[in-house]
Amino acid sequence: MRFLILDLLRGFAALWVFTYHFSFSDAFQSTFPGLHSFFKHGDLGVPMFFVISGYCIAASARSSIRNKTSASDFLLRRLRRIYAPYWCSIVVVALLPFLTELLSSLKTGTFQMPSAEQSINYGFLNFSLLEWFRLATLTQIFWPVDGATELSFKFTAINAVYWTLAIEVQFYLATAFILKFFRSYFYSAVFLLTMICLPVAVGNMLALTGLFLPWWPMFSLGILLYVVLERGWTPNSISQPLRVAVAIFMGLGASVFALTNTGSNHVSTGAFAAIFTAGLWLAKPLDDWLTAASRRSSVSLLLQPFMMLGTMSYSLYLLHGCLQFFTALFIRQIFPASSIAYDAGVIGVTTLLCWPFYHCFEAPFFRRPNVSTAAVRDSAAAAEITEATEAQCHKLNDSQTVPHVGSR
Repeated sequence: MRFLILDLLRGFAALWVFTYHFSFSDAFQSTFPGLHSFFKHGDLGVPMFFVISGYCIAASARSSIRNKTSASDFLLRRLRRIYAPYWCSIVVVALLPFLTELLSSLKTGTFQMPSAEQSINYGFLNFSLLEWFRLATLTQIFWPVDGATELSFKFTAINAVYWTLAIEVQFYLATAFILKFFRSYFYSAVFLLTMICLPVAVGNMLALTGLFLPWWPMFSLGILLYVVLERGWTPNSISQPLRVAVAIFMGLGASVFALTNTGSNHVSTGAFAAIFTAGLWLAKPLDDWLTAASRRSSVSLLLQPFMMLGTMSYSLYLLHGCLQFFTALFIRQIFPASSIAYDAGVIGVTTLLCWPFYHCFEAPFFRRPNVSTAAVRDSAAAAEITEATEAQCHKLNDSQTVPHVGSR
């Protein structure tokens, strides 16, 4: 069940997260105060990613059920897609301080070896073997860290955004567990788990333990969206009064959300996730029209940049926080750091630099490897049915903080 708008929104969410983490110049802030305020709410890319992920994982799980593929096959495909680019990003992020100092030395004539004392984000330079293992496996999320008031701080020593990947992996594990032991009652088991997690989420409990429970309700909203659309309950299939009621709910919810969060650092991610999910459902007729229109070459050409951004959103999410400082070395040779052109240059070039990473280290893991036996081919053929859907739905788990920026 292709949902083209998810591609576009995933790219938007990644870019929104980037702008949330970016320190805009005073010139930009004074010229576009409203836009700057909007960008500073870009941490809401997290619930967007979680909802989209829930939709995509529901599609993959339902395919697994229909085609009788194993839970382990489902899990391995998902873990391969999140861990392989993640491990490659660790290498890139760890090398960037050295590359930055090397380029700076070409101008100053002196190479200064990066050290953990220079920045909290260089703490990985003092990592022990055990700490590298916890980072590589994302089990760092469960490790107590002195002074941590939010999960992102547990990964700040290298790249704070990694915390959302740890939550995403737990979503996959929970879904695979349900597929393994409750396959015939998949939706019922998801509903039960959601009911267990709701009090945890509402009460903001277990937030620093690293467990996925407080964030599962956002993920389950994406599953709910898939269930609704799977059953054909689109806006066009229901009565006009019900459509109006949903639209009113969205409008009131969005208004309350905006009024209660204007000028505030506190954002109700759960409320935003619910509004976002309702908006996706209402947008289904638009998605159907857009999908049909995209078959025309002119529309396809117009959508291509946005589709590319959505396709590489995971790579952009992984690298933007650290790569932007490297990009800034070049952009400030052209534009003053106090200018709007500098802001646009750093964001634009950083985004473009993430494309080679996607092409080399993410895209290969979307492709099904060649198989040599008929038995393996037969068992994998059914799973291949949803490969296109999974590829276009793939994200990142999602986005909240990056180096030098506190999360919410």
